[in-house]
Amino acid sequence: STLSSSSAASDVYKRQPECRILDAGGATGDNLLRQFGIQQVVTLDVLPTADVTGQIPNLPFRDRSFDVATCIDTLEHIPPDHRKKSVEELIRVAREAVFLVAPFNSEENNRAEEIVLKYVKDPFLFEHRRYGLVRFDEIDACLDRSTKKGRVQSVEKVYLDDLLTWVMTMAKDHVDESILYQEAFFLENRFCPRRIAVSISLNHSGGEN
Repeated sequence: STLSSSSAASDVYKRQPECRILDAGGATGDNLLRQFGIQQVVTLDVLPTADVTGQIPNLPFRDRSFDVATCIDTLEHIPPDHRKKSVEELIRVAREAVFLVAPFNSEENNRAEEIVLKYVKDPFLFEHRRYGLVRFDEIDACLDRSTKKGRVQSVEKVYLDDLLTWVMTMAKDHVDESILYQEAFFLENRFCPRRIAVSISLNHSGGEN
């Protein structure tokens, strides 16, 4: 899976099924973690299909009430002013680790988004434009503060996906592929990642939230 290469994630997978996980923003369709066979998942979302209805910047859970908190492809749907608070909240409610995955703000990513939006009128993608893709330098600053407080032990970061493949996959059913390829040709012959995955290992018992 996306996160299985990280040391913190490997430990979580080894300890299934007893590990309790919060999946913040994971209630759209079939839950991704449950598809991977992870059983003890509590979903939180603004949608009523979640186990708990709520917003990530104000999680309705006690400190360290989950072993792990995940936020996969959700931060980009949160207003920028609330993203750092969202990460702080995920750290607060997790005991062992937090996993974040999101498309990151870059010139190539923004240009690719506009190509896809030209043909695909998806409300979730329009939220990307409205709120902007995630600036991970701001997330890093938040993690640095938590590290100084002793709450974060280590951070692993991995670049994911191929941006040209993402463009072609998202829009191929809406426009001729040859036209689409011409517009996205600037991505050819080089690796441009789409998302960043961050694995955050936490101090189990110490540190300030």
